[in-house]
Formats: sequence, C-alpha cells, structure tokens
Amino acid sequence: MTAYAVLGPEQDVSPGRLTFFRDGTRWEVITYSADTIARAVTSISELAAASASAWHRRGLPAQDGGLTAVLNIWDGVAVAGAERAAAHRRLLRAAGLRHVVSRMAALEAEKALDSALSLSYTGDHRSAVLSAHVAVGKTIDAFLAAAGTLYADSTWRHRRLEALVSDGAPAPLTFDPESCWNWLSMRQLADLSPVDWTRGAVAFCQAMLDSMTVLLQNHHTCPDLVVQ
Repeated sequence: MTAYAVLGPEQDVSPGRLTFFRDGTRWEVITYSADTIARAVTSISELAAASASAWHRRGLPAQDGGLTAVLNIWDGVAVAGAERAAAHRRLLRAAGLRHVVSRMAALEAEKALDSALSLSYTGDHRSAVLSAHVAVGKTIDAFLAAAGTLYADSTWRHRRLEALVSDGAPAPLTFDPESCWNWLSMRQLADLSPVDWTRGAVAFCQAMLDSMTVLLQNHHTCPDLVVQ
C-alpha cells in the first residue's frame, strides 16, 4: 500500500520514503513538500496545454520524482486523511492529469508499435513480438488513464482493468479483462506464429487507442476511479 505525507515549512524533515510492514501489509510512505505538489500541478497544467510535438521536449521535474511521484500522490493514501488526498486529487484533475497521463502512455505505445512494424518488415519477427508486447502494456495504461484510473505501478494493470469493469466502466469499453490478459500474458503466442501474433497485437492496440481517444473526448462522463 502506498501512502504519502506532505511536509509543512515548519517540519525539519527531508522528503524521502519509509517502508514498513503492519498487520501483514507492506506500507511505503513517501513524503513530499507542499512546493513539490505545487510544482507538479503547474507542470501538469503546462503539459496539458502544450501540443503533442512539444511533449518530446518537456516533462515533469526529474528532481521531484517525475510522473511516478505525481501518480503516487494521486493514487496513494494521504497520511493526513482522506480530505487532504481529495483536495490534491481535485487540483491534479483540474490541471489535466488524466489527459496528460493518457497521452504520454499513448505516445510510448505508438513508438513501440512503430518499432514492431519496422522490425517485422525487416524480418526480425521475434524482436517485433517484444516491441508489440511493450505496446500492449502502454496501450492499456493509456486506456485506463483516459477512463479515469491512474496508477504508478504497471503490475496493477490487470487488477485496475477488472476494477474498472466491476465498478461500471464508461462507454465505450469494448475490451474485457480476459482479452487484455491474453495479450499481456502472450498466451496466444503458443498457437500463433510471431508474425501473426504481432499483427494481432498491433490491431488490438490500435482499436484500444481509438477507444482511448473517445474516452478523452467524453472525459466529463468518466468518474475518476481510485482503487485501494
């Protein structure tokens, strides 16, 4: 479980992290300064307003932990209580976090898809499979962000997709968790040639990215889903 604390100017403690176990649960408490959160909100706002081409030259402040830190704040449990967490989440939502995270993941997915297609064209089909597999993960990240569920740990992709479905997914959700799991686990690779698997994965990603675009256009109908 990830938790976070915001340090006030009167607290003489350096930002960092503390990991411990309690009642069988692993807790990781990450501390941030109020200035760090303010800078994150500003960076998200600037990225949301920037053109896609400018994103290759911009990013969140690395010294503040980058996007992972922002997602920990969004998805973590505030030590000070739910009210503070909700306030931070409102700030990040208003800044455009859903759009930024979704587009960042989509850009990474598109880059991996281009690589998979190029590798397949040159005959390096095994490398194409690996690139397509990266694209599958990033595509699911992009789709889930557009649907309102954001997370820092990519190992939670399938769990979050299942939670999205069980909580009443926004339309158009045309992919069930089992379909996504088939591509994430590469289960079908045993029955398909590398060429056919890559083609199927590319088609899956392209269709899901199209759904992501629709979700972003209708983001006001998609509530933010934070799973603890």
